[in-house]
Amino acid sequence: MKTNIYKYLCVSIVMYIVCSLQTVGAQTSPQNGTKQQTQVADTIPQTGDEQEKKTKMPIYQGIGIKLDLGNSLYELFSSQQQGMSFEALAYVNLLKRYLPTLEAGYAQRTYIPANEAKFSGKGAFTRIGCDFNIMKNKEMNNMFLVGVRFGMAVQNYDISNLQINDSYWNVTQTLPEYAATRFDCWGEVVAGVEVEIYKGFNMGWAVRIKKLFTLPDETTYHATYIPGYGYNDATMFTFNYYIGYNF
Repeated sequence: MKTNIYKYLCVSIVMYIVCSLQTVGAQTSPQNGTKQQTQVADTIPQTGDEQEKKTKMPIYQGIGIKLDLGNSLYELFSSQQQGMSFEALAYVNLLKRYLPTLEAGYAQRTYIPANEAKFSGKGAFTRIGCDFNIMKNKEMNNMFLVGVRFGMAVQNYDISNLQINDSYWNVTQTLPEYAATRFDCWGEVVAGVEVEIYKGFNMGWAVRIKKLFTLPDETTYHATYIPGYGYNDATMFTFNYYIGYNF
């Protein structure tokens, strides 16, 4: 009887040890598998999207300034008009994609058409808007830009030597000089490029299509030229050539 009890006790102990070993093995196997999977995953090269998620680009990418040389060069070779203009812009670079932009300048212009009437005007202007860099490779410092602007200008101008010919009486009358102050606003669509030439220094150009929002008063003599816009036409097409620096 005692022998059977001892046999039963020994068999029970052996079965308990075997079951315990199986349980421990079952618990350690997934962990080892997980560690192996983790090690294998670490050796797999990461895609560009995964790397970009881990190394996110800072929002602020600096500021830039530009000076416009295009209008000044144009005025040097213009025959019918005499004047000067100065234009500069500054922008903030966000994510190398969005560039909120502020432009400001001053223009002075004298225009004498074929009828010998003389227009003289001078004033300041500003534009505010945003450019968008549509180049896919944001690691380069070159940009292809499209954007929009809202422009405003105020100027003092006068018109003199305005003559009226009466063919019936064969008389020519010179009207008194007319002087006024005018405010104008318009919208623009802009496209251009910016290329880095040396360690932050850049140059580029931009073309603009402009739409004038303010209409001339038909009861008065309207300004021939609007600072920052151009000739007083409903739609204008202009060109800018820039040099600048990125901080």
